[in-house]
Amino acid sequence: MLRDKADRVSGMAYRDMPRVQLAVAEAQALLGAARSYVFTSLEAQWRKLETGEPLTERERANVWLSRTNAFQAARKVVTLLYDTIGANAIYADRGPFDRHMRDIQTACQHIVGQTKAWEGVGQLLLGGEPAAPLL
Repeated sequence: MLRDKADRVSGMAYRDMPRVQLAVAEAQALLGAARSYVFTSLEAQWRKLETGEPLTERERANVWLSRTNAFQAARKVVTLLYDTIGANAIYADRGPFDRHMRDIQTACQHIVGQTKAWEGVGQLLLGGEPAAPLL
């Protein structure tokens, strides 16, 4: 949509607008960082599972943080692009963005997507044992 859309007032193609270019680059950076964190923590967890070793506190924390961060980063990416697209984001016949916005808001309500569980992660990183059995 951003490749083909033009601004109604100026007629300038969105792909040539610095604010759109910045938004797309920022979205890619957020997505790439979140994805990398998930895969890095998953690889460490997998290595431990293969050897039968328990995860360290930091590895346990990274498992939880990376997944929640991925949910939160996805919400930021969708919101960033939704805001960049503007009013066209709300029309279903012009793109899927309104649906994506609702879906990511819903996904972030899942226990893995909520940052409130990070209290337990912080407790774990500070040497305590979180009450939540998920960590």
